Amino acid sequence: MFTRVPFRRLVTPLLVAGALAVVHIPDVRAARAHGRITGVVHLVALAGTPLRSGAYPSRRINPQTPDAAEIENVIVFVKDAPTEPDLTMTRASISQRDESFVPRVVAITRGSSVEFPNFDPYFHNVFSLSRAQTFDLGRFRKGEKRDRVFPRSGVVKVYCHIHSEMAATIMIFDHRLYATPATSGSFVIDAVPPGTYQVRLSAGGQSFRQAVTVRLDPRVKTPLTDLAAQVKLSRAVDVMLRRLSEARAGVAAKLGGVSVDGASALRARMSELQTVTGELAELFDVLQEADVKPTPAIEAAAAAALARADAVLGGKAPVIEPR
Repeated sequence: MFTRVPFRRLVTPLLVAGALAVVHIPDVRAARAHGRITGVVHLVALAGTPLRSGAYPSRRINPQTPDAAEIENVIVFVKDAPTEPDLTMTRASISQRDESFVPRVVAITRGSSVEFPNFDPYFHNVFSLSRAQTFDLGRFRKGEKRDRVFPRSGVVKVYCHIHSEMAATIMIFDHRLYATPATSGSFVIDAVPPGTYQVRLSAGGQSFRQAVTVRLDPRVKTPLTDLAAQVKLSRAVDVMLRRLSEARAGVAAKLGGVSVDGASALRARMSELQTVTGELAELFDVLQEADVKPTPAIEAAAAAALARADAVLGGKAPVIEPR
């Protein structure tokens, strides 16, 4: 299915806001219709604790929640990737916990939304003066939340008027070629059209890059227009698989803190999600193996599978709140 693309291995040391990041992209493979970029991000904490940037002492009255893995605040993306006119809108969540935004960095597609729930026992605020979007969601107390739609691509920095040390970044893309690494640091960016790109890593307010080339398999004689139809359908399936993965993660996060009856309902929900995920994963494998335009039968099967998955998700993009 894949052929190895000649690629010089690079290990680039990156100094990222008090941490040493090493980005290793060992494998750029050209699929017959599109490519896959995989790699590993390593973050190694250095000695010392950064000083708080707030002008006033913290009013934290609860024990601080253990920090989430720093890798959750890293985004890897393809710079200047082709703009996709039809993007699936999703929803992300940035919580306000212990006078912090959690996570500090999220990535979404253009037209998607972000919600800001307040879990602290005092008021918070969310505002931005960024060029991509300027807004002020006002003050709101514990148990309340605000949300915002981001119709334009760009980078939006958000802050809290009340707690000056709070800051987060929202990266809005015109494409789906980005990823948040797993806890192991590994990442995969699928459905990359042939071409030469800059793969960038954003962490700690800094950006680092590495060039990669994805080449079309020379054995493929299919017209590019037909391959484009295959890539478009593959991306639609891939986006739905990501939504299902987020939904399963949300269910898994809730399983530990519910009653027996609640756990039973969540396990049934998980089973439902796994069933449609398996169906779409099998379809995705078929599409990746193909080097021709999808047949009407494949297109019909994909449409039916996507409709079933969307129905299982309730027709809404899932919201996953960090623990």
